[in-house]
Amino acid sequence: MNVKRRPRGSMKEPVSVGWEIDRPVKDHFAALAKKAGYTNSAFLELMMRSVELDKDGKPTWIPPQDTEGQLPIDKP
Repeated sequence: MNVKRRPRGSMKEPVSVGWEIDRPVKDHFAALAKKAGYTNSAFLELMMRSVELDKDGKPTWIPPQDTEGQLPIDKP
């Protein structure tokens, strides 16, 4: 299978992330990347470049915050 990678030298400020996530989540992510034909890092970059944001700049798939019991604060 031909795996899609970023062109060599295309990253301007490469960093290695050291996040801890549950093994099943990591394995699921890797499986999705493989099925899509991408490396894990290229798949993550593609996802981040295509995520849809709401008017506040948050991903549209994030559940709304529970504001029950909070008083409204007027914005200037």
